[in-house]
Amino acid sequence: MLRKLYQCADGVQLLVLQERDAVRVTLNGKIYDLKLVSGSAGAGRANYEAGAITWSLAGDIGTLQDATSPTNPTILAKDCRQQGILPPASAANSIQGTLNFALRNNFSATAQIRVQLLDLKASGESPKAISVRTFNLMGRQPPISFDLSLDSVNAHPSDCCALNAEILVDGKPQYATAKPFPIPDLAHPGPITLNLEPLHRKAVQP
Repeated sequence: MLRKLYQCADGVQLLVLQERDAVRVTLNGKIYDLKLVSGSAGAGRANYEAGAITWSLAGDIGTLQDATSPTNPTILAKDCRQQGILPPASAANSIQGTLNFALRNNFSATAQIRVQLLDLKASGESPKAISVRTFNLMGRQPPISFDLSLDSVNAHPSDCCALNAEILVDGKPQYATAKPFPIPDLAHPGPITLNLEPLHRKAVQP
């Protein structure tokens, strides 16, 4: 099974697992299992469908569409071009993605980014972090790439978890994801984009 990484318009990334007559498309943590209905990937034109969801290839350009409303279909990803073939999930053994946030001012030299994989099914009042990656921001501008090891997650169920990310200044969170981002399939997490918001902005939202 080939794992193909696509870069789409507006900074969207998606992962396509290619089989002979089917694909599994992962977009922002959501998985679509689609069957070939016309054409052939090898011939340069192919259409894969499951219900209202369609993944279409025309040459080297792909489009993911949701036609739940036939008169007003939603384009989930467009102008998708293959960037490369990734190693099998078992070999990669990590989650890759990018962090986006609106930079209002430069962070201090002590600013750090912390990405956590949380076990939402564990007992207790708050989710338990089962994998954590912390690294220095070092003046980098968004979008910022990250990867998080899954070495310690093998004993957990595939649908256990969600990602949370924070920007820490002097050890205190200043930006964070609005809520944990669910990972429905740890074996095939796909490329993920996390959007961070200033914490004071989150506090005033209902």
